[in-house]
This record gives sequence, structure tokens and C-alpha cells, in this order.
Amino acid sequence: MEKQRNLIYFIVAIASFLIAIHFGYLDRWKPMAIMAGLCGASLLFANLHTFETLTLGSQGVKLRRIAITAESNIKELQKEMASTLIPIILGLIQGGNRFAGASPEEKSAKKDRLIRVCHSMGISSDEIKSMLNEYWYPYVAFDMAYKALGGSKVPSEFGGPNPTPEAKEAMKEWEALRVGGIMSPPSPRRIREFWDKRGWLTPERKKDIEAYQIFVDETNYIQF
Repeated sequence: MEKQRNLIYFIVAIASFLIAIHFGYLDRWKPMAIMAGLCGASLLFANLHTFETLTLGSQGVKLRRIAITAESNIKELQKEMASTLIPIILGLIQGGNRFAGASPEEKSAKKDRLIRVCHSMGISSDEIKSMLNEYWYPYVAFDMAYKALGGSKVPSEFGGPNPTPEAKEAMKEWEALRVGGIMSPPSPRRIREFWDKRGWLTPERKKDIEAYQIFVDETNYIQF
């Protein structure tokens, strides 16, 4: 019976925690605080057996020590839950919106809201950086590399249906640059070299490559 009751408390804690993240994502901090409090209370009741027991008599009532222990455990559990769930949400925002029409600006705004939730949950900057390196930056790098290589359009320089031998060779190299996928996109330098050595580095392509390089420099993201 006790195990069933603890399981119910834990399910309530998870549900209220997810709702708290949702409110934080919407910048509604008061409802977020309420749901985080409900999560904490549920975790407290689910883990009462791990806290010190009350003792009466000559030793007095150890309420303060119990409260401190409980608060510490609850905050740590909330932090662990955030560290587990928020990366998954980040990945879903990027992976789930590949073809849904969400703009980079919209996805970035969602990411910034989740980062604010991370800070409110006590997650360190290093932990947040690690989340972004694994669940966010690979998608951004892939999208920027993809755009710098021409996106879904075959470059007109390849000669259409009757390419020259040189154009065929260029197309082979172009396709090789695009096969790395999300986890291994080409670097800005490699893309620049590809266009530049053939005299195909247009102002638009140069602008896309420079934006890609700025992203790499600002985030220190290296996955090449």
C-alpha cells in the first residue's frame, strides 16, 4: 500500500514538474512557482521514508534538521528531473520541427525560454552548455551548412542535365559535403573552399558562410 501511495506521489511530482516547465516556457513565473511547489510537496511525501524520523523527549523535536534535509533533497530531485527532461524537449523542438515550418527565430525563442527555466531550477551554465552541445547546436550547424551549400536546390553551375566532366566532379564533391548529416556537417572553411576554388563564391553564399562561422565562433561548437 505504501509503495502504491509513493508511486502516485511520484507521478504527481512528474506531472506537476512538466506543467511547471511549460509555464516557465511561457514566462508565467507565478503559476510555475505554484506547480514547482506542488512537485516539491509530492516529492516530499514520496520520500518521507528517506528523511530523519521525529524524536521526542530529551533530544527535542528535530523539525529544523528534517526540513533542511527535505528541502535539499527536493531541490536536488527537481534539478535532476530538469536535467533529464529539458534536453529531451530541446531535441523535440529541433527534431520535431524539421519540416513543420517553424522558423529559426521561433525555435531560438523557445530555446531561450527553456534556458531561463534551467536557470530557475538551479542548473549550472556548464550543464546548460552541455545540453546545447548535444541537443541543439548540431541541428543549427547542420541547417547553416545546408543553407551555405545551396539548400534543396542543385547549383546552376553544375550545368543542368548536360554537365561537363568538371561539373560532374564538382557535383560529386558537393554531394559528399552533404552526406555527413546532423552529427557531422561540413565546417565553414570546407564550404568556403569548395565554392572559392571554382570561382563560385557568390555574395549570397559568402554571407551564409560568414553567418555559419559566427555561430561556430560564438558557441565554440566543434563537430567537424
